[in-house]
Amino acid sequence: MTVELGVRLTAREIQDRSPDAVVLAVGAAPAVPPVPGIDSPKVIDCVTALTGPDLPGQRVLVVGGGLVGCETALGYAQAGKQVTVLEALPDILSAGIPVPEMNDSMLRDLLDEAGVVRRTGRRLSRVTEDGAVADGPDGGRSCPRTTLSWRWDLPPDLPGAGAGRGGNGGLPGGRRQPGGQCDDRHWQRLHRGTDVVRRRRNPCEKISRMLAFYPQPVLIIGTYDTDGVPDAMNVGWGGLVGGGYVEINISQGHKTTENLSLKGAFTVSFADRAHLTEADYVGLVSGHTTPDKIARAGLTPVRSAFVDAPLFEEFP
Repeated sequence: MTVELGVRLTAREIQDRSPDAVVLAVGAAPAVPPVPGIDSPKVIDCVTALTGPDLPGQRVLVVGGGLVGCETALGYAQAGKQVTVLEALPDILSAGIPVPEMNDSMLRDLLDEAGVVRRTGRRLSRVTEDGAVADGPDGGRSCPRTTLSWRWDLPPDLPGAGAGRGGNGGLPGGRRQPGGQCDDRHWQRLHRGTDVVRRRRNPCEKISRMLAFYPQPVLIIGTYDTDGVPDAMNVGWGGLVGGGYVEINISQGHKTTENLSLKGAFTVSFADRAHLTEADYVGLVSGHTTPDKIARAGLTPVRSAFVDAPLFEEFP
């Protein structure tokens, strides 16, 4: 494999190389709202918020209630900050690529538990010396600094961590149903544009009615191919949905996706601290190119007594 660093390609240069395929993996840049005062030293972008030093002061406004903004807000709240999320849309987690239902529900619950205040239908209009001002549908009704409403003057500690990343964009997301339930129509609406494999609870491997995937474990999905060769993949987007389903969200192209389509069976295990290396390996290495990845990972496959799929002695 040839790696070229410090190279900036133009469309013409790509054409001259005559590649069979071009993969765009150029990353993303923080989305910064063009409002007065946004260049204040009290304002930081989401990358700095997630990687930089701890913030001064106790009150933080996170501008943007997407996945990055909500996770940033949760991290600050769990560190003891008083956090408010400001979102222009009617609900958080509703823009861009849809967030899987179990992750959406978990994140909302954790935000509530951490005391994160959500203010939706409001846009940041400017950053001031005293804090920040957010306007809502009524045109900017003033409220005391200690409250949040259509217009809010943020306390002077820290006007905000601007959260959100401009990338490829996505289809508008669905909305969470009351009670966290997810019927088939809601499922299709929530996950349109994504590749989803969904299986009922009964065919899966010994899932108790009282089992909960919380807060968000890394799942190890075990499958066989048509020749009985075991495969495993770690999945970050997975969990219980609607009280009666196991959901895993994986894209086309994985060996696991192929095996599921052919065999219609899988097992669910959990990555644990004692086997981080093995869990990472089965997530990084594809069964398409390394058919013996299970043996290379040092895992011990055992055929399930309930479905035509392997378990692994090392994973609970």
